[in-house]
Amino acid sequence: MLGTMRTLRAATLAVVLVLATAFLGACGDDSDLADVADLADLEDAGSTTTTAVPATTAAPSTTTVPATTAAPSTTTVPAPTTIPTTTAGVEACSAANLDAPPTPAVLGEAAAATYRAIVDAAVACDFDALAVAAGDAITLSFGGHDDVAEFLATAEYEYGDELLRILVQLLTMEPGYQADFATWVWPTFWGDDSATPTAEQKAAIEAIYGVPFDEILVEGWYLDHRVGIDADGEWLYFVAGD
Repeated sequence: MLGTMRTLRAATLAVVLVLATAFLGACGDDSDLADVADLADLEDAGSTTTTAVPATTAAPSTTTVPATTAAPSTTTVPAPTTIPTTTAGVEACSAANLDAPPTPAVLGEAAAATYRAIVDAAVACDFDALAVAAGDAITLSFGGHDDVAEFLATAEYEYGDELLRILVQLLTMEPGYQADFATWVWPTFWGDDSATPTAEQKAAIEAIYGVPFDEILVEGWYLDHRVGIDADGEWLYFVAGD
């Protein structure tokens, strides 16, 4: 395209020069012819155009947004299960929060000593001491048992029977007395067919088991837990059932 334009311009100038030469020749002025020739040279030189190369547009800078760092997950480690202990450092039992009751004044010396040993060991959750207080003659179940400490601990921790709590709460009541067997008994009315439980005694039993007294009876008989200590200080039984 550029070459074609140059050719056209050259042809046009040639025609102009011819006409000018003829005109000036007729006029006889050589200086004018020279001016026309210079004009032609200038036009030819100016015919070379310079095409400007557009400046390269710089690519916009890209700002890199840092990726969001995920917060590390927090693994909650469960706290270890802690078995409560008594002030003596042994494993707590159902009687751990009870106060040892005072020794009933009606008990003889031997029976009182056994009573004291039982309640103190129970609130301390000391099964070995309870076994010592029990001796060899105690009845804890009608099915028999081989080891007093093991029997009581199994009832407490495996079966949740809360035998030690029941034992202490029974011994908090005033004892009854079976003259035929020279034995102090808890609850007060146990073993006396003619005894009628008082309202206070019924309330004490209801507090132990959490149900109305009449619902505890079996055909009118109290067959739940009872304790017997004889006059010689022998712990005879801590048992329930018929």
